[in-house]
Amino acid sequence: MINLVQVWILNSHCKMEMLLSVSNFSVDFDAWDY
Repeated sequence: MINLVQVWILNSHCKMEMLLSVSNFSVDFDAWDY
């Protein structure tokens, strides 16, 4: 049986990783303008 709390923590962690990677990409993208 899958622990729902565990799944929620994993999902939120994955979302945080995605947000961090997206923000890092946008920062790199802004740097390209200069």
